[in-house]
Amino acid sequence: MLKSIFLAFALLVPGLATGCVSDAKDPVPASDIVAPTGDLSVPAGDIVLPTGDLVVTAVFKDAVKTGQNRLLVTVKDEAGATVTGAAVTVDPQMPMHGHGSSEAPVVTEVGDGVYEASPVTFQMPGAWVVHVDAALGTREGNIDLDVTVP
Repeated sequence: MLKSIFLAFALLVPGLATGCVSDAKDPVPASDIVAPTGDLSVPAGDIVLPTGDLVVTAVFKDAVKTGQNRLLVTVKDEAGATVTGAAVTVDPQMPMHGHGSSEAPVVTEVGDGVYEASPVTFQMPGAWVVHVDAALGTREGNIDLDVTVP
């Protein structure tokens, strides 16, 4: 009798017989997904979207390592034109340990909207976040790079 009740109930409630009751929503249609545009150069495997009026992208000049590194930052306006004369700051932080880098990077404008930050020092391996901010007048932009230092 109990088996009959369960079987009847299972036929009325899809998924109960297989133990697969799910409240998952329908997937988002592919037509609703908008891909980011522009140069989003970041360390391999990380996708980070810049925010603000200025579009800030960054890439390490060489493979990231424990010790001193060089970071190339590009600053563009909303139309994609390079921005010169921006104030760019780079702040490496190790959130898991609650501390920053042992050295403050110096940022130098190298031309055509490109700025070099050096040294970006990671004094130990692990997960780091590099905060990059750019400002020019009332316009600003920033990006956070998630970096795993071997």
